[in-house]
Amino acid sequence: GGSSSGDSTAKVWSTTDGRLLFTFTVPDQPSSSIDSVQFSPDNASLVFTGTGGGYLVRLSDGALLRELCCIETGYATAYSPDGQYIAVGGSETGLEETTLLIRVS
Repeated sequence: GGSSSGDSTAKVWSTTDGRLLFTFTVPDQPSSSIDSVQFSPDNASLVFTGTGGGYLVRLSDGALLRELCCIETGYATAYSPDGQYIAVGGSETGLEETTLLIRVS
């Protein structure tokens, strides 16, 4: 499972034994919040979005795979069923509300 917070971190926990697997910290954004955590359909990665943008992270070790382009704030995320796209509800500039569709690979 995953949890998010207002301190620029998100934690990923084992659903089997409850141990902490890793803590992801938003790079270079000490005052950002993470508002959405979404696991990929194949459970190989997850996406975090919030006031610091969007980040694609490898689930096995928490390594940052890439920062998602065009997101200033993301409030909600969803993977497409095939895992090739991520839909993000949020803002590109902080001044408008929009939905972005981002290709994962």
